[in-house]
Amino acid sequence: MKIFGQLKKIVPIPGRASPKLPNLADIQNQLGDQFFGLLNTIYTERTNNPDNSKLNKSEVQKVINYYANQNLLISSAVAMAPGPLGILASSGEMVAIVGNQMRMVYDLGCGFDKEEFFNKDVLIDIPLQAMGHSTNLQSLQNEANLLDSPDKVLKEKAMGFAKSLVEENAKKSIVRFVPIAGSVILGIWTKMSTNKMAKTAINFYDDDKVLIDTSSEATQRPDQQALMLEKIKTLINLMESNGAIADEELQFILPLIEHAEIDENQKGELKEQARSLHSNYEIDFGLFQPHEEEVNSLIFDLAVMAKKDGTVHPAQLEYLHFVAKQIGFDLALLDGML
Repeated sequence: MKIFGQLKKIVPIPGRASPKLPNLADIQNQLGDQFFGLLNTIYTERTNNPDNSKLNKSEVQKVINYYANQNLLISSAVAMAPGPLGILASSGEMVAIVGNQMRMVYDLGCGFDKEEFFNKDVLIDIPLQAMGHSTNLQSLQNEANLLDSPDKVLKEKAMGFAKSLVEENAKKSIVRFVPIAGSVILGIWTKMSTNKMAKTAINFYDDDKVLIDTSSEATQRPDQQALMLEKIKTLINLMESNGAIADEELQFILPLIEHAEIDENQKGELKEQARSLHSNYEIDFGLFQPHEEEVNSLIFDLAVMAKKDGTVHPAQLEYLHFVAKQIGFDLALLDGML
């Protein structure tokens, strides 16, 4: 069911201010209700499925690949117009993708022989922790026969997940200000979020691994202005790496610069450099490295820019690999996104 059909008409017009975002609280509530419904439906569905009980640890990657491919098929079929809510403008696909991610979380538990240990809280807590929330997962790792929380608590968790998803994507500059095809944005987001949930699930289920709290509450928030400045410089380097600057690339980078919360003089310099082929900025990658969320955000923006016309130039791919190595992002995952 589409709940954001009206949003597809909101497309940025060059030379005009970007339209205001629709009421995010309404979007969060509607998605939260659907995620709570998914939580109950999928838990019942997976517990009654005899096939996942046969899974073992050797099939973990197969499970991840299966659901990742299913979700990429969903995202590649999205035909929404670019707009200020980007991937959030297609709720039906978003709900279907999250549903598959919950199925993956359950089936991964079966692969680690934790089906008897499983409860509904784990099904939503793993996505929550992957999205940067603090949860009780660490304290649950060595417990058995977990009981479900009351529906009121589970619904609050589903609402929290919806809120995080909406806020994370609504604040992305690329989603808000750059007219990029929805299938590109949704495809890259799908790959990254599915991988994050799989990684969190494996660290939780595997007795040989330690689940680390990487939530925003557990880490010091970095300097957002400095990060944005370095991110734009990195995007300019990527844009110039193939030795040519297309008008489409300027239409991509200039709105990001204009809406960035940085000094006006810095904006002017960046706009000038974006039109040259000789910027070759030195990037302070150390600003990103301690913060997984910022690493993922940088790679997300770079991947969207590189894929905006459907193909990635070899020189841009080389620069993407260079950046990924500098900030510790998995090259195989990056290539899978492209």
